[in-house]
Amino acid sequence: AAFGPAPPIASSARRSGLNSDGEKKRPSATSSFEFVTFGAKHVKLWRLDGAGRWGGRPLRFDGSAPFSAHAAAFLPGGNLLVGKDDGGLALFDLEKRALKRLVGRRASHADAGAAPSVRDPARENTKGVRALVVLESENAVVSAGADGRILAWRLTEARDDVEDTPFEEIQLQHPMGAIHA
Repeated sequence: AAFGPAPPIASSARRSGLNSDGEKKRPSATSSFEFVTFGAKHVKLWRLDGAGRWGGRPLRFDGSAPFSAHAAAFLPGGNLLVGKDDGGLALFDLEKRALKRLVGRRASHADAGAAPSVRDPARENTKGVRALVVLESENAVVSAGADGRILAWRLTEARDDVEDTPFEEIQLQHPMGAIHA
């Protein structure tokens, strides 16, 4: 799961859906809290409603076949970056709850084609983006893939997207000494 902006710590009156004056509170965009869950061919956005209940809605894969996701990160500008099972990145517009675009496919993580299965759970997994982290102070997003590479992507000026080509790459070594790819 990936988590969005955290709300301020609330008093018991606020947790019950009442403001500090005992009146029913209205949801505020500045105090919203949300998170996403993802996995086999789905990405779901969860938000807290005004009554204090969680509701999850799937994001749409408009113009693309549904894909499995292994990682996600909320961008400072309000969109969601998702790491796909084939090594690519996808950007979702959270206001529209839909896929906005696929990020520079040729520059993403390699898909070496191997993944664990029920029949062979010990097989090394060389598929997909495994982690995403936003480095706000560096104006960048870092992705780590099962291909053994770490890629750094610049955020756009609006901070709601990443550039199509990473600006830095690190190739990790396999623990046994061979290059992991």
